[in-house]
Amino acid sequence: MRQAFLLFMLLLFCKFSFGQYKLDPDLKAQYWEQFKRLPEEVRNDSDTDFKDNLGILFDFEIDTLNKNDFEPIDTSLKLFSINPETGEEEPLATNRNEEETVSMEHPLWLNCECKFKGDILEIHSGIGSFSGFAVNIRLAGDRASAFYTKYESSGKVFRATLTDEKVSGFTIPAMIHDLTIDQKPTKGLKEIYGRISVASDSYYVYVNAWNFKHGYIHQRVRLQFYFRCHVPEPH
Repeated sequence: MRQAFLLFMLLLFCKFSFGQYKLDPDLKAQYWEQFKRLPEEVRNDSDTDFKDNLGILFDFEIDTLNKNDFEPIDTSLKLFSINPETGEEEPLATNRNEEETVSMEHPLWLNCECKFKGDILEIHSGIGSFSGFAVNIRLAGDRASAFYTKYESSGKVFRATLTDEKVSGFTIPAMIHDLTIDQKPTKGLKEIYGRISVASDSYYVYVNAWNFKHGYIHQRVRLQFYFRCHVPEPH
């Protein structure tokens, strides 16, 4: 019985000490292999800071959690646009969004920034100036946590929960499904490579939701990306 108890405590210790992230010194090579798939203008950018701080998004999925509230449009109606050159009607085309275009073969670059706050290494990676998203990772010893930020400059179109006021941006917790870094985040670290798979908590969107019963889309975002970050000396 005592041996079983000691084994249980050992497994519990390992889970809390090492279960939050994994170490893989070969991750640097994986990052640069994925870097080759970025557009040429990104790979050849002369901005040193840009090259030293870069995320590579290779999976981006949005889960709709209230699909039962979706009310399909009348498919007998056909929408057209007017061709400005010919003046003739043409079927209205829609552009593919980031979710549909991002893949391992066609990754998207992200901004990235790292800094120490005390003994905690913070990694911020995201995209957008007037609207966009960001994932914020905090590494403290052997533990990690993550938060998802979404913002939109065109108006207050989000709610973190249904009882909250509408906002133009929010930050909510995110669950780390897998996090691998190339070395432990200790002070004196010059740069860090990583790969993360993360899913945000759910939130509510009030744009493009006109065909949902309650006027909102209940969403959750799942992302996977590599990151490389130069770590400045703490002040």
